[in-house]
Amino acid sequence: MKRTFNAGLGYVWAWIIVGLLTLEGLILLPTHSLVTTRGGIVVPDIDAPLALVVYSFPLLGIFIAPFLLFSGISRFEAWHTVDPGMVWDSRIQRRRAGWSIVIALVLAVLLPVMSLYNLNWLLLWDSAVDGIGYGWVIIPLFVAGATGIMLTVALAGWQKLAGVLYMLVLPGLLIVFAIQAPHIDRRQMTERRAETVVRVIEAYHARQGYYPPELRYLISWNRPQLPEPLIIYGQGWCYKARDDYYTLGYIYHKDWSDPHLMGEVYQSTGNDPAPGDVCNTEIEVLRLQRY
Repeated sequence: MKRTFNAGLGYVWAWIIVGLLTLEGLILLPTHSLVTTRGGIVVPDIDAPLALVVYSFPLLGIFIAPFLLFSGISRFEAWHTVDPGMVWDSRIQRRRAGWSIVIALVLAVLLPVMSLYNLNWLLLWDSAVDGIGYGWVIIPLFVAGATGIMLTVALAGWQKLAGVLYMLVLPGLLIVFAIQAPHIDRRQMTERRAETVVRVIEAYHARQGYYPPELRYLISWNRPQLPEPLIIYGQGWCYKARDDYYTLGYIYHKDWSDPHLMGEVYQSTGNDPAPGDVCNTEIEVLRLQRY
């Protein structure tokens, strides 16, 4: 009994290590980086092998989570019911086994959540360019359905409910994301993000007595990045400032195929002599990049 349970814990730790590496990939290499600003599918300076690696992390997250869930649930049942004296030589060993089960179950939740988060943003940005739409979710749907069936068969009794939920909830959310992505109001989301940037600018002014010359002055250890506009992938805010005024805006167009780029002023404070010109330079640069 002791040898069997300890061997099972070895498999749990193996899945935990793979799960942690996958979670790190989901955080550091988001799948929405595959969308290009020029209407294609893959960013031009990312070669095909790297693009495949980036896209594989959500698939790995969806694939690995059921194995972690199965390992955690099955080990917990044994951990909870067996006589501690028959399996563990000390309380420390039993405590370590308990922590491995907790970590496995936590990862089993985090991996599909992060995978869905990445795929949702990929679908959102893909709908902003001439992308492939539902094509992004075909493989994740298959992986979620297949691993959900495997989990349902492997678990016993009421535990099968975890497999059924996995098989239904994940594909359902993927389908919902794919359907709603083209209909999300990106301009409204951009306005909400702009309001956050305005608050940070005003806080800087209240603290320093003048407005930041550039938005990068707002970056700090507790604020590593600012929310960006959700209109054109990779396009940041338009911003100009002097000590006593600033203007914040963003580039706007009706859809990805519209060649007419417009500068939208969100906030202008002080005596800016020409607030409407805030995006002129960025528009010219973007036109050169596109055409």
